[in-house]
Amino acid sequence: MLRFTEIFPKNVSAFVSGAEINFAYPKAGNFLNSGQEEYVKNEFKVSPLRVASIKQVHEDNIVIVDDKYLKDGKVPFADALITDLDNAVLTVRTADCLSIFLCDDKSRALGLIHAGWKSTAKKIAQKTVGKMKEHFKVDPGDLKAVFGPCIRSCCYEVSGELKEHFPREIILRDKKLFLDLALANRNQLVEAGLDIRKISDCRICTYCGDNCFSHRKDGEGAGRMLSLLVKNII
Repeated sequence: MLRFTEIFPKNVSAFVSGAEINFAYPKAGNFLNSGQEEYVKNEFKVSPLRVASIKQVHEDNIVIVDDKYLKDGKVPFADALITDLDNAVLTVRTADCLSIFLCDDKSRALGLIHAGWKSTAKKIAQKTVGKMKEHFKVDPGDLKAVFGPCIRSCCYEVSGELKEHFPREIILRDKKLFLDLALANRNQLVEAGLDIRKISDCRICTYCGDNCFSHRKDGEGAGRMLSLLVKNII
C-alpha cells in the first residue's frame, strides 16, 4: 500500500492499495463487498457509509460529492470526483490507468481522477481543476497533485492513432511507439495553472512494477487497486 503522508496536510489522507486485495467492482450491491468493506475499515479507518464511488467509463464526467450524493448512495458514470466535505471518502479503481490526487492547501477541497488514455485525451485532469475552481473557488496555484501507479512509458506501447491526441507525449523507441500517460496529465495540470513543483509522482509502473494489478499484463480478469482520498478521517 502507498501512503502519501508527507505531501498533503496532516488531516488529508491519500492511499493506493496494492495487490493484497482485489477492489474490482462487486457483481451486486453497494460500492464494496464485505471483504472490501472490512479492509477499508481496518486499513483506512473510514466508514464505508461515507465512501463515494463511481462507475468509470473512460470519459470526462466529474461528480460533485456533497451530502445529498452520500445519502442517495448512487453510483454514477464518471471518471473524477471532487468535494469540500469532511469525511467524504473519494475512491477510484485502477489497473494501468492513472489515479490523480488533488488537494487545495487553503480550502482543503479535494479531487480524485481516474485517467486512462481516453479520459486524458478528453482533458479530464484540466477539466477537474476547472470544476474545483468553479465550485469551490480554488486557485489552481494552491493545488497540490500526486500521481499514483500507472502503466509507464517503459511498457505502454500504443498505436500510431494516438499521436494526434498526444503529440508531445508519444515516445519512439526501437521503432515502436510508447505513451507517457503521466507526462500527458502533468502537462494538462500545468496548463490548468498548477505549479509544476507541486506535482509529485510515485513513478511506479503497474506493468513491470511489484504488487500492482495490470490490465495489459493480466487481461480481462485483472484485479483493481483502490485509490482513496479523504480529509479528517473518521
